[in-house]
Amino acid sequence: MNYKYKIWLKWPPTCRARSWQDIISRPDLLQTLTEFREVVTDVARLRCSNASWGMPELFDVKGLAVSFEDKQDAARFAQVMAIESEPIELIETVHDNDSGTIV
Repeated sequence: MNYKYKIWLKWPPTCRARSWQDIISRPDLLQTLTEFREVVTDVARLRCSNASWGMPELFDVKGLAVSFEDKQDAARFAQVMAIESEPIELIETVHDNDSGTIV
């Protein structure tokens, strides 16, 4: 894939500042992460019509990185996530010079 744009989303508040060991030992936190990823996937599928998008399967304590090929898709996605999916907080949006990366 030729991903050029990346948006980092913070995890829901109950999952922030936790180690992977904490997350996997607590079914409630795993469920929260699963539901969060489902919301992100649903929004991306609905809003990204110009090109491909992707997100890593692995957990990153920093948050969830969502990568896009198209700038307009990235903008639409960020706009909807900011409005619809509380408690999601945008960490940063970056232009990725290494177009083959997802994270």
